[in-house]
Amino acid sequence: MTSWLAKTITTMWTGRRITIGAAAFLLTCSAFANPVVNNISAGQVSIQQAPGTTTINQTSQKAIINWQSFNIGQQEATHFNQPAGGITLNRISPTQGVSAIYGTLTATGQIILVNPAGIYFGPSAYVNVGGLIATTADITDANFLNGNYQFTHVSPYSGAVINEGTIIAAQNGLVALIAPGVVNHGMIQAELGKVVLGSANDFTLSFDGSGLINFAIDQPTSAPGHDQYGNALPNGVKNTGSLIADGGTVMISAKAAAGVLNNVIDMEGVAQAHSVAEQNGQIILSADTDPINANTVYVNATLDASGTGIGQFGGNVSITGANILLDSNTNINVSGDAGGGSAWIGGNFHGAGPLPNANAVVMLSGSSINANAITSGNGGQVAIWSENYTNMLGNISAEGGAQGGNGGYIETSSHNVLNVGNVQINTSAPAGQAGNWLMDPYNVLIDGLTTSGGSFSGGNPNIFTPTATANILYTTINTDLASTSVTINVGSAGSTADITLSAANTNGCPAGGCTLSWSTANTLTLDASNATNGTIHIDSGITATGSGNLTLNSGTGANGLIDILAPISLGGTLTLNGANVLGSIQTNSSGTINVGTFNLVAGQWTQVSSTLPAFSATNFLIDNGVNSPSGAVFLRATSGSGSGPYTIVDVYGLQGINTMLADSFVLGTNIDASGTANWGY
Repeated sequence: MTSWLAKTITTMWTGRRITIGAAAFLLTCSAFANPVVNNISAGQVSIQQAPGTTTINQTSQKAIINWQSFNIGQQEATHFNQPAGGITLNRISPTQGVSAIYGTLTATGQIILVNPAGIYFGPSAYVNVGGLIATTADITDANFLNGNYQFTHVSPYSGAVINEGTIIAAQNGLVALIAPGVVNHGMIQAELGKVVLGSANDFTLSFDGSGLINFAIDQPTSAPGHDQYGNALPNGVKNTGSLIADGGTVMISAKAAAGVLNNVIDMEGVAQAHSVAEQNGQIILSADTDPINANTVYVNATLDASGTGIGQFGGNVSITGANILLDSNTNINVSGDAGGGSAWIGGNFHGAGPLPNANAVVMLSGSSINANAITSGNGGQVAIWSENYTNMLGNISAEGGAQGGNGGYIETSSHNVLNVGNVQINTSAPAGQAGNWLMDPYNVLIDGLTTSGGSFSGGNPNIFTPTATANILYTTINTDLASTSVTINVGSAGSTADITLSAANTNGCPAGGCTLSWSTANTLTLDASNATNGTIHIDSGITATGSGNLTLNSGTGANGLIDILAPISLGGTLTLNGANVLGSIQTNSSGTINVGTFNLVAGQWTQVSSTLPAFSATNFLIDNGVNSPSGAVFLRATSGSGSGPYTIVDVYGLQGINTMLADSFVLGTNIDASGTANWGY
């Protein structure tokens, strides 16, 4: 039959619509599944077809081709031959159904495939192009020709873009799959470029001379996308394959109306954006953070933006959305040979932006974040932040380099409730100073419980809804003080907030109490100063057998309080910052002090009892040792009141007289002051 002979169909746009004989197309389509052209509406283009091959020759910078169908069989190939910087808009009629690509699609430039019914790249598909945008949303001819890449949903279609094959863009190129439903089970690669998977109805792509600079969702997904079999997809974007953009960016972005999708982003498989030379990679997962829409981001994947080459730094990973779940197989890697990168989960440090804040973040046991410096340099930065609830059960490290550099900075916080289970946090530095771990919820109870203060939904993700105070497992703090300093912040301006170290036989604490203990030079900071009336209650002992340090900061309001009801024993420094109010720092008979250095920076230490608790300090400072302290009062006496003399019985009470010169004092016994020779003033 003549249909199987080498045959060429050529069309050339000359400013008017070209009509091709229907008989020729029927013959061609009956013989093979090559794309079937309708007309060319802009640009200088010729199309040559032979059995199993289609070649599009484009001599203009831009061209628009309208296709009746665009299918490529497994043994077939379609090639776009374009000038440097050339781009072709291929608009496919949805009346012919989903475009099925099982064969080879290549292009020297960039191609846009638009089919509102959907686009499917099968397991045998091989795409190698300068750049690719595959979408179910349409763009007007005028917008395309003018470089205004605004795409809008085509009603009533609800197609999806699905890849099970291999898609490769040229260096610095773009691969973007955008539809109400997007699925990748295959491999997508854009070296030094950008890989974008997006779920939206309407969107805009912005470019400059270097390529894509922004992907913006203009209208969220209003109904699920449907796969090639007509089945509704439960997720906006789902990945189980590999997304690779070394030296570039992997971006997954989705926004959906409330109740439309189970997860707007379901990220499994691998996303890789290794550093290349001096160009760091970044991985971005971004969903709507409005809790009303409850857009959920589910991650159970490897997100690798590391830089392991000599002299390379780690890149950046950011995950934002209303509710975020890092499941047990999640591994986020932003380590770097010369310094760690950054990982922002649910927001930035303290929720202060510029990233939007999550409503809830859950990091399950088995998940991990690595922001280590490998050879040299400082550990990286990691933030886990939520407005409502953070449940921390995974492990995070930001170690300094083996040959030099300091540990990094890790924050696991919530504006409201924080739960920290048996996690491992490491900011150690073999050849430098350890970094810091900050926890910053509204209220904190350090105890022997792993989870309380609310309930889990039981869904996927299993989101925790808080109803009470945050819980931090005391053994977690002990473990992590071995490798990092730990800071717990609570409260906000004008509020009342508490940090409580639970007592023995309460809140899951053993008979010996929820004792905090470590043997390194790291510092534990309990900071309630963000709350005007923030309080700290020490109901179990704190012991640092090495040169460890403890800092206690209360609020500065009238009800700010540091209440020490258990022993504190440190080889390092105890620093106290309290309210300038009578009795703002107090102890009971169990509140003994045995420290290397005692430094009352601010607040009023008040101990008046016939039986004073033991007190010992190798170095004793008030207001950092200034001669005339202000804002700090130290009173330690066995009797007395404001109307009568206070009875002083040891050198610490004697030194405190300098802070209460308007009052009267008597000595209750002889005092040996020889130990003060090394005190700093």
